[in-house]
Amino acid sequence: MIPFLTDAVHLLLRFGGWSLFAGFVYISCICIYRLYFHPLAEYPGPLSGKLTTWRAVWHGRSGDLHVDIWRCHQKYGPIFRYAPHRVVFASNTGFHGMDILPNSVQQEPVLYSIPLIKEVYSTLNVFDKKVHGRKRRILSQGLCDQNLKLLEPPLLRVVDHLCDRLGEKQDNFSPANMAEWSDFYTFDVMTELVFGRSFYTLDSNSHHYILDGIMSQMRRMSLLTEEPMIERLQIGRFLHPGAMAKALRFSQAGRSIMEDRKRNLNPGAADICSKLLSAKDPETGDGFPFQELSGSDTTSTAMAAAFFYLSRYPTALNKATNEIRSGFTSIHDFRPGPFIPAGMEVGAGIYALQHNTEYFPDPFVFRPERWLQSKSKGGDGGGGVDQSAFAPFSTGSRSCVGKRLAIIEFTVVLARILWRFDLGLLRGVRQGEYHTDWCFTSKKYGPYIQYRGRKVVE
Repeated sequence: MIPFLTDAVHLLLRFGGWSLFAGFVYISCICIYRLYFHPLAEYPGPLSGKLTTWRAVWHGRSGDLHVDIWRCHQKYGPIFRYAPHRVVFASNTGFHGMDILPNSVQQEPVLYSIPLIKEVYSTLNVFDKKVHGRKRRILSQGLCDQNLKLLEPPLLRVVDHLCDRLGEKQDNFSPANMAEWSDFYTFDVMTELVFGRSFYTLDSNSHHYILDGIMSQMRRMSLLTEEPMIERLQIGRFLHPGAMAKALRFSQAGRSIMEDRKRNLNPGAADICSKLLSAKDPETGDGFPFQELSGSDTTSTAMAAAFFYLSRYPTALNKATNEIRSGFTSIHDFRPGPFIPAGMEVGAGIYALQHNTEYFPDPFVFRPERWLQSKSKGGDGGGGVDQSAFAPFSTGSRSCVGKRLAIIEFTVVLARILWRFDLGLLRGVRQGEYHTDWCFTSKKYGPYIQYRGRKVVE
């Protein structure tokens, strides 16, 4: 018996050794091919990126993917290879070229594989262009100018409620974490405008778990867009423990909200949900699946970043505050490029593009007046911006259909807070750039700012 076991062990060791050797040869061949014979071999880039997509996963997990792409652009130039089959641009021609040539560039199929609800795809991750066009035509009906005007009263109610909550503390320069207040505000706006009722996250924490679930889903998507194999190997639970459970809880809450809204549908109501559920595609007659309504995170990030920079740049804060307070007597008033082989992935890092000094001089300096000197408005561009490189809502057919609503939601609350409050900077807090972690959208921290109610002389 013992000799038999000994022979078996020797056989396994011999077989295992050959397996290890074969695996080593296989991996070596892949590495050699990707470094020297791959269609993108001539493009510069980090060695780890040329060999594997897991560099992007690592930085996505760390939250600094956008910064890593920017650093690579500083080292390798305006176009570099970030993954075996992927090149990234930091130029406006490269960015817009993906939309100028719609028949040559198509949506990356990986997004098609990551719906939270099986077989339910949004305008973001639907792969079929005809289906995307149908969804977008219906969405546009709910977000047309006529409907946006009807949404002004509920929007202003939430804005005023935020200001009232901030104004509850009458101490001189009370501190506030604007990341949290921004999240609560934008979520309450979204539920008020979309569903016709607020969840009052500005007042109560009973629905804060939904915000946590949204962020968990964004974390999940951030990794799957870099490496779809994470889903097939079921290792996402180790990279972001608990994220899937939180995302599913958010999905269940959203489904319950929509079912309730559908049961109490009032076609004459002003909320977006009522408009969309009664809307039909003029070409096909199809309606809009109610599982697909969502969104609030990007506006809250812009809002928190605005308060971060305003509190750290007194000159800009004074200009903005004076302009708003002097302008309103009342708060109630107001294509060429390099050849890319077929089948390769192309993209543009928005963070890197919008920190490119060719389009944004001194990109790490908060100077909002530069927008008054933009090239597209006839300025000479000196110290201004080139708006062709400004794309916070993306561009082309995949751009955000609700961008007008997002701009209104952001600018109104910023103006009203600056009108009602004096802002100040806490001592010892972070200076420089507002820090966010990449997670498909953004995870933010603070800023903590000081504020006090404005003393209006009658």
